[in-house]
Amino acid sequence: MEDIEIRVTCLAHHEAGHIVIAATQGLRLRSEGLMVDRVGEGLACYFKEPDNNDGSREQVILATLAGFAAENRYRTDSSLPLRTDFEMIWSPDWKEARTVLCQLSATYLAGESLDIVLLKLQKEAETLVSANWTAIKRLASILLGKKLQPFKPLKSGTQWSRENIGVCVAGDEAVTILQEFQIMATCS
Repeated sequence: MEDIEIRVTCLAHHEAGHIVIAATQGLRLRSEGLMVDRVGEGLACYFKEPDNNDGSREQVILATLAGFAAENRYRTDSSLPLRTDFEMIWSPDWKEARTVLCQLSATYLAGESLDIVLLKLQKEAETLVSANWTAIKRLASILLGKKLQPFKPLKSGTQWSRENIGVCVAGDEAVTILQEFQIMATCS
């Protein structure tokens, strides 16, 4: 098991990756923003319900896959080993991306298997993470610099963490940070 401080730092980059790429794809951020608890669980709050078209679905998939792309980029840059404690295909992000991918039209898929299309979108997410790496690092740094505080309940009432304390960047604050990088994010 890896050191919890490393896990939390990696996770901050993971969640920042979701938020930054969601914003670049025109997805609205939620007021809850992004959060990481003390034991290494995190949450990025953006609207994941795509409109009924392939372009919107692709945007959601790219934002969903961006978390691991950002985490892996941070691990590589920091000479840390890539995660081996579970396979990505079993992660909630991968399952979520695959679920949205199944909604794509036959025209979009152009006869390719879902796995091939998912791998192409994963590569595209990695490219987007690289292009927006400075913004991702900045957002993760700000998140990690926050003081521990009790989590406010999510609007949905969902309990996402076993912990009741962690660090958080609210959606409005994330929008302000992203504007420094000419990323026009919106929050609701």
